[in-house]
Amino acid sequence: MAEQNRSRTRERHRADLEHPNRVCSLQPEQSNNRKLIYETESLGSAVSCLAQSPALDIIAIGLHSGTIRIRNLRTDIELLTFSQPQPIQTLSFRTDGPPLLASSSPTGRISIFDLNKRRVIHTVETSPSSHPVNLAFLPGQPILLTSSKDNSLKLFIFEDAGPRLLKSRQGHSSPPTRLHSHSAKWLLSTGDGSLRAQSLFNDSQSFEFSQTALMEGFQKQSAGQGYSHGQIGDVVAVGGSVTREDEWDSVITASRGERGARTWSWKRKAVGSHLLYLGDKSAATAACVSNCGNFGIVGSEMGNVEVFNMQSGIKRKR
Repeated sequence: MAEQNRSRTRERHRADLEHPNRVCSLQPEQSNNRKLIYETESLGSAVSCLAQSPALDIIAIGLHSGTIRIRNLRTDIELLTFSQPQPIQTLSFRTDGPPLLASSSPTGRISIFDLNKRRVIHTVETSPSSHPVNLAFLPGQPILLTSSKDNSLKLFIFEDAGPRLLKSRQGHSSPPTRLHSHSAKWLLSTGDGSLRAQSLFNDSQSFEFSQTALMEGFQKQSAGQGYSHGQIGDVVAVGGSVTREDEWDSVITASRGERGARTWSWKRKAVGSHLLYLGDKSAATAACVSNCGNFGIVGSEMGNVEVFNMQSGIKRKR
């Protein structure tokens, strides 16, 4: 009879693994003999995550419906209930100072719940592309660590005013498409619609070039000229020079299908002032900057090579 019960339990666990949305209850087992020691009633929604609290026998249960249940497993008593509009993705308890619980959602919002006040006290809105997939309070520290789909790690420190971004590390969220050695200390890389400068000696100095201007003034300038709006496309060529980088734009990129190239400012760490239009109105296939930093050279799919002044953006020769 006992063997039949164990067999049914194994079959039920196998079915739960194959169909995770069916898992609406908890079934803790002793790890040494796989004996079922506790089981909840149905929670009404799929269990998406669990978190052990600093207090013994108390856990937080995150549900796909957006509900968080804090329960004492020994006494089978539900202590607190919270909710958020989005499904619960991950949960973590703070282990020092005030009793706080952090939760993340698929939309990128991080919610901080105060267990004494029984309500949300802080929310952190990350960018739509971030989508934190995991978070955890560091043991014994007022610091929250998050990892995201955009290939970033962030540390938030909790102060009287609330959480503040302390440090972050980020790379491309998809494989890089082009690399360019900008100097002995820097490497330019492109991918996922972004241009990044990677420090070869100190990763904390690495940065992403801002593209805010592409969503503002450049939309008018590039309208109808064969340039993408809002973010650079798939980059097919990147080049740069360190000679004049403190005086004017010193980096150039060409994106697939665009009828010209863009300049970038190393000094401002942002998209530059010029769009270098090709005279034959074909797509740019190659680009580089002269060693002196004065000229940007762009090659087209029609076989033409055109030279532009990097300071003014004016075409000099073809």
